[in-house]
Parts: sequence; structure tokens; C-alpha cells
Amino acid sequence: MNTVYFFIGLVLFLLFSTTALFLFLARDAMEEDHFNDSY
Repeated sequence: MNTVYFFIGLVLFLLFSTTALFLFLARDAMEEDHFNDSY
């Protein structure tokens, strides 16, 4: 049972990490687009 919970936690952690990284990159790209439009 502990192995199952560990595996589930690992999957959720990886999913959260990839989502956070994607949102960070998307926000950075949006800021660059706004900067280019204003410039």
C-alpha cells in the first residue's frame, strides 16, 4: 500500500511540476508579446 501511495504522490508531483513550468513559460511569453506590442 505504501508503494501505491508513493507512486500516486510521485505522479501528482510530476503533473504539478509540468503544469507550473508550462504556466511560467506561457506567462513569460505573454509578457514578451506585450513588451513587443508596446515597443
